[in-house]
Amino acid sequence: YTNNSFNGNLEVSLNYMDMKGLSVHAGMTPKVITQATTEHVGAVSDNSNCWFLCSPSFKFDLSKSSFSLNLSYKESETVPTVSQLRSTVRFSNPLYLRAGNPALKVSVARNVSLSTGFTSFKTGSVWTLNAHYRHTSDLIGNNTVYYDAPVLIPEYGYEAMAGSRLTRPENIGSAWRAGAGLKSSFSIN
Repeated sequence: YTNNSFNGNLEVSLNYMDMKGLSVHAGMTPKVITQATTEHVGAVSDNSNCWFLCSPSFKFDLSKSSFSLNLSYKESETVPTVSQLRSTVRFSNPLYLRAGNPALKVSVARNVSLSTGFTSFKTGSVWTLNAHYRHTSDLIGNNTVYYDAPVLIPEYGYEAMAGSRLTRPENIGSAWRAGAGLKSSFSIN
């Protein structure tokens, strides 16, 4: 296959800082991603994909002499690769087949984090609390199907032999991850 890709993005942000320890950032990153693929296996076919994506971000920081607070939010996207989107079966080994999935969606991760810290100059201690959360939608994973008898795979126009397996990417739903931590340190005189 032949592939031509074009990616472009522009980061736009507003930032505010004052002399009292306050800092605020709000941003947006619009992106254009295009993929033009020509298949040379079987019948020659052209496939083009174009995504217009916007990734917002936000950050709030407040710092005082003995206290700090940080809150942030950011989105990021994972676009399917050309190989994942191909609508052909790759069969260099007829028992282990790989195929693409032209119906894949873009995976989006949303991240939130919070951090706060307190310093006691009197006791010489520092306390920090961190928390984070990440949610990913349309997560891309691989699905493998085993064929115990010869079968025609209609979406690829390919006949798989008995004992073969086909692995292809799929959007497998969403996932999340969260965590928190507490850290302290003390000064010993």
